[in-house]
Amino acid sequence: MFCLRFLGGADIQGAHGAPGGRAGQTRRVALLAKLIAYLWPEADAERGRRLLSESLYVLRKALGAGALVSEGDSIRLNFEFVSCDVAEFEAAVERGDLESAVSVYAGAFLDGFFVRDAPEFERWVESERRRLADYYAKALEQLAGEAEAAQDQPGAVGWWQRLVAHDPYNSRYSLR
Repeated sequence: MFCLRFLGGADIQGAHGAPGGRAGQTRRVALLAKLIAYLWPEADAERGRRLLSESLYVLRKALGAGALVSEGDSIRLNFEFVSCDVAEFEAAVERGDLESAVSVYAGAFLDGFFVRDAPEFERWVESERRRLADYYAKALEQLAGEAEAAQDQPGAVGWWQRLVAHDPYNSRYSLR
């Protein structure tokens, strides 16, 4: 089983550490976050498909044949073989398990991760980074409010402190 970590950086880890060789290259890790148009904007469609096909081959070889599932034109992770912190975070938010969600959130989406000559990918990363950070902030604020309502002042202070650490320039959070 492999685990993808995109919150707070970009990392693939398996039972024996990170996959070595070509599977760990930046563009192949980025592939798991978004595909052709974002990664190879300079490539024509045929070359982009070849690059994608090669990357999928390398990733399947490193992660196992069942890790990536191709269905028609779509490619998805098989969560029986690969876990992903972003999926865990979003699932916890969706089911209302906010404490689990904030425990999974290790930092900004793909923090410090950069793919040269892929401006569409960078725009997508920034959009996802904002969206996930907003979910995180809302979860922390809700947890702080619930702690206040339950008269758990130390708990509320802890949630507000985490929120201030996340967004130190928000005066409303600081005042709380």
